[in-house]
Amino acid sequence: MINKIGKITVYVNDQEQAKDFWLNKVGFVLKFEQAMGTNISWIEVGPSEDEYTTLVLYSKSAMEKQNPSAVAPPSILFSTTDIESASRKCSKMEWK
Repeated sequence: MINKIGKITVYVNDQEQAKDFWLNKVGFVLKFEQAMGTNISWIEVGPSEDEYTTLVLYSKSAMEKQNPSAVAPPSILFSTTDIESASRKCSKMEWK
């Protein structure tokens, strides 16, 4: 039986910019990265080393070539134990 969510794919225009945002602004960690060809990588980030669920930062243009109907914005809900602190931190971020 399914007991966990493993990966959530987020389609991004620029994988390096997205990786920088999640690692350096949000504070996630790099869980896995591997080249998949010339200009594309498989990049997984998550909130901590022990967290099972990861975000896959996948090239939007590559997916549009492979399967255009699969490209859609994800709906992701994050959890926190301190909403006030998270809100203050997020309000200081530059979101793109």
